[in-house]
Amino acid sequence: MNFRRAGLAIVVIIAVALFFLNRKDVTLVKQDSFELLPISVTGDVYKSVIHLHNPNLLSSTIKTIEERYSINGVELARFNMELNQGILGLKETTFPINVRFAKDDYYNAAHADSSMPSQINVLIEGEISFSNLTGGGTIKIYQTETIAVKDL
Repeated sequence: MNFRRAGLAIVVIIAVALFFLNRKDVTLVKQDSFELLPISVTGDVYKSVIHLHNPNLLSSTIKTIEERYSINGVELARFNMELNQGILGLKETTFPINVRFAKDDYYNAAHADSSMPSQINVLIEGEISFSNLTGGGTIKIYQTETIAVKDL
């Protein structure tokens, strides 16, 4: 009978420890490695990499990544991906992001004020939803990245 109580006590202690060691939210470390590359005569691709850190002991799941890219208030592209990808605990994980858009949209947005800027700011807004042992949450994305205007 004492073995049963000892076993039950160990199970309760482990459950409580797992609960308290897996309550933290996944965090966005950075989004970097931005590149603007041509993919066709009429389109470009904007590449970047999202770095996420899971501070929990157990893995968490990245449910969705949603981002909107805009220049001078003009939305260029949207990125919506239902990922459902597990990420390891106590590690940093990266996800490549590629969004495509028309060169005409890029040109019109970059030259909205009829001047020829040498650099433009790309506003990235969105959110990443995740779940872990104790629930989940969302990570808000709000970042501005400066890129050189290329000749179109």
